[in-house]
Amino acid sequence: MGLISNIIKALTPDAILYGSTINLASIHLKTITAEPHGEIVADRFEKREWETFTIAGGPIGTTVQYGSGIQLVSHHGTLITATPDGAVVGNREAAAEWETFRILPGHGSVNTEGGIHSADRISLFSHHGTYICHEEHKKNLVCDRRECGPWETFTIFSNTKYIPNLSASAARSMPPNVLHYNDFIKIKHITTNSLLRSTNQHYHSGSKQQIVYCGNENDDGDYWRVVNPFNKDQSGPVPLGQVITIEHFVTKHKLHSHNHDVSPATNQQEVTGYDQSDANDHWVFIDPMFPGQNGNVVFAGQNIHLFHQPTGKILKSDLNTFGLKSLFSTTYYQEVVATPTHDHKNLFLISEIRQRFWQ
Repeated sequence: MGLISNIIKALTPDAILYGSTINLASIHLKTITAEPHGEIVADRFEKREWETFTIAGGPIGTTVQYGSGIQLVSHHGTLITATPDGAVVGNREAAAEWETFRILPGHGSVNTEGGIHSADRISLFSHHGTYICHEEHKKNLVCDRRECGPWETFTIFSNTKYIPNLSASAARSMPPNVLHYNDFIKIKHITTNSLLRSTNQHYHSGSKQQIVYCGNENDDGDYWRVVNPFNKDQSGPVPLGQVITIEHFVTKHKLHSHNHDVSPATNQQEVTGYDQSDANDHWVFIDPMFPGQNGNVVFAGQNIHLFHQPTGKILKSDLNTFGLKSLFSTTYYQEVVATPTHDHKNLFLISEIRQRFWQ
């Protein structure tokens, strides 16, 4: 039991503690940075000293809870400050009201109460009654928004843990928020707050295979099973960087893409549900902030990119829709495609994990 308990403790997503060091990433996949001259920006994909902050404002070693007050101390020894005019700066050396933020759930957050853990989606609410915000295509942060949306949401990162090769019994003893092979998951598109889905309907153009889209029907069509295509009976945790197939629970079709057919709304690479099996069913979970960190745990609430291995494209959605006509009406669906470049529209998260369904 001691070994299994230590494995569980090591692989549970890290609790965020007062006195711990963290990184914060915006919805636009940029890391918050404290420049030496006091500017607070979000314009790079890095995790170095200037992107690292220490959490202060509470007893060192205790867990930061949702609703707690925190201060963020930069590598330079200065604090992040929200001024009354909506600016965010990092040039103060003493903590007071302007340097204290309530840490609250972010837009689309899976975890909304209790202790905060690495990869949680959070927001920072200032003494002035406003949220810190990273506007699209802007470098500097502001703190002038009265409501929390995607731009006011940040992912908090502590240290990630590498998953060793475990026996099936030890792996299954880990917490239920860790993704294992043959688990069923929901995959949420963060920007539109909708779930990756499929249905028995087929595209009327392109490959005419089964459609894949994002929606909010909230039924079994939201679920997908994660399988190792080279060993379908494999158990144990799913690491980042591992080739997987993603099978739709209801129709049993696999998430599929190919570079020879285009999507109906925007003429980008088509994404379908496919009833056969080939290499175009192969996908990889990638950490969008640190794409080279393969082997780490995949867990509920984690932000991901879904990378299509054969074509090198990344799954994407936005508010573009396409219509499928029936005899009496037209049904519109939110388009899902695969694109060669990425931004916040390629960002998804694992919103739910279920170990099994009824047979």
